[in-house]
Amino acid sequence: MHRCLDYEVTRNYFGKLTQSDETILGTQKLAFTSACEPTNIIWENRQIEGHERWKRLMIATTVIVVLITICFSIIFFAKQYSIKVTSKYPTVACEPLKKTYGTQYEFWAV
Repeated sequence: MHRCLDYEVTRNYFGKLTQSDETILGTQKLAFTSACEPTNIIWENRQIEGHERWKRLMIATTVIVVLITICFSIIFFAKQYSIKVTSKYPTVACEPLKKTYGTQYEFWAV
């Protein structure tokens, strides 16, 4: 199988220190450099004040609690219905019925 990147990837810390910054992709030589500092970010627009942060946290928490409560309720009532149906129509052993009805078993079972 032909590999696109022809270099050995090292997984330990010391191997990464000695690994070259240049690799070969197909026939082209690639050079990697470290990224520059993020100086073009407008930090004033990224800040959320404490009151706004708490408000958003409370909204998110409320939504999550409501969704979990709805899911719990659906599962709870489905289980209650399942228990009700199981108690109304219990499991029956078929062998005694086959002995009682013989060849007519399938006719009377329906």
